[in-house]
Amino acid sequence: MSKAPDGRHIFVWRNTGLAENTRRLTELLADIRAAKLFLVDGELAWFSGNQPVAATRALSRELIGKLIAGVRLVQRGDAWETEYYSYDFAPRANTVLEPDELVLAKVLDDLKPLVASGPRSLPRLSEQQWNEVHSRLRQGESPSSIAAYYKTDEAAIEQIARYR
Repeated sequence: MSKAPDGRHIFVWRNTGLAENTRRLTELLADIRAAKLFLVDGELAWFSGNQPVAATRALSRELIGKLIAGVRLVQRGDAWETEYYSYDFAPRANTVLEPDELVLAKVLDDLKPLVASGPRSLPRLSEQQWNEVHSRLRQGESPSSIAAYYKTDEAAIEQIARYR
């Protein structure tokens, strides 16, 4: 994998189609950030310091700029030089030449199944509700119906069942 002089990984946005470029960018990010990008409660989070931080578009744009560089040939006076730059992910970018904001959103969504799972926070139920959940599970009620009743997801109910 090629790197720019500043250590960023080089990613060339090719004229191979939007889907192919998006897939390649997603896979590169998953590979180089495998130990720093996690799925926490169904959402992407960057591990920074000692805390997972929500992978908002703004934060992801900034972090991707620190990790990945585009490369192009530019003329400066009579000389030609290699220039390394960060992708802007602008709202109306020409996606034949560079990724736009929709590509960033797609990359962040497509990363979810490719990254390791981080911790899940337990649903915020009272002690009484936890007891009710366990009782209902013991009686054979499905986690999905319990989840619907408590307005949480089925995986959270299953996690409560494992917790006690």
